[in-house]
Amino acid sequence: MVPRVVVLHASRTWKNTPSDLERVDLELREDFICVGVHTIKRGVAMTKMNHVEGDNKGQVLLYALSTCVWCKKTKKLLNDLHVEYYYVDADLLHGEEREGVMDEIKQWNPKCSFPTLVINNETCIVGYKEDDIKEVLK
Repeated sequence: MVPRVVVLHASRTWKNTPSDLERVDLELREDFICVGVHTIKRGVAMTKMNHVEGDNKGQVLLYALSTCVWCKKTKKLLNDLHVEYYYVDADLLHGEEREGVMDEIKQWNPKCSFPTLVINNETCIVGYKEDDIKEVLK
């Protein structure tokens, strides 16, 4: 199964030019999920997040590193709980794309440690905290 692609972008902090607004409308029509707080800049590639299917428990976003044991454990826990979630491995990104994701993480976790799990743009769990994750996603 091919994962759906998600676009991570700013929350209405960009310059409201018609082309920016058209781009957002197009993304929404194409069944993209738009989240985040970093600023969109014209011509900057947006971050593609990986989608894992499961039971919808709200918007669940995982910022991870591909080499992090605790990140892998968090992904496994979410899979074992059959939770639908989106994730990005920040260490696999480059340039402005990585910078944008790191800015996004800093909004929730100023130390930029991993894993950082954001649920419904309201709750942030930093690190592998199995009991906390289970409690929020029950």
